[in-house]
Amino acid sequence: MIFTSHNMIVLDNQELRRDEIWFVEKDEKGYTSTYSLDSFKSTKSEVRADMSYGKNYLAGRFGAVPYASSHEGK
Repeated sequence: MIFTSHNMIVLDNQELRRDEIWFVEKDEKGYTSTYSLDSFKSTKSEVRADMSYGKNYLAGRFGAVPYASSHEGK
């Protein structure tokens, strides 16, 4: 089952495991990539199971920028 949401309430460490949370990010050329929150476990910025996923996402720690930028004139 695939579930998608823009609602931050689903980024809860009590409801979902790190391998169940995936992000989608679009680069400047329009190409899209996906990656799991679990992929951060092997990096310097390891994601602990007890941390606030939503708070860290909004801070930009996981990429997949949570706020769209304005593109005036396009």
